[in-house]
Amino acid sequence: MENQEKEKYRVEMIERKVLSLNGVESVENFDESKVTLKTKLGFVVIRGEKMAVTTLDLDLGRLDIEGSLNALEYVEDKNAKMRAKSKSMLTKFIR
Repeated sequence: MENQEKEKYRVEMIERKVLSLNGVESVENFDESKVTLKTKLGFVVIRGEKMAVTTLDLDLGRLDIEGSLNALEYVEDKNAKMRAKSKSMLTKFIR
């Protein structure tokens, strides 16, 4: 059951004051106003004020943040998107 919980991706925000995420692979950047994470589903940027990490367990993929939360944004890897688009166009020409 524990392994099954580890594989799920979940984001939970409580009253814009507490944020819990599962599926976190690494913390790329952190300060009181911005946190950048790599998750199973891509990069996530969290913006706010006076943010503090209360739980970080990369073995379980879990991160909890408290503070004044203003934004949660998923950031796409533009290079991967361009490669996929180029491959798609090439496939159309080959057909």
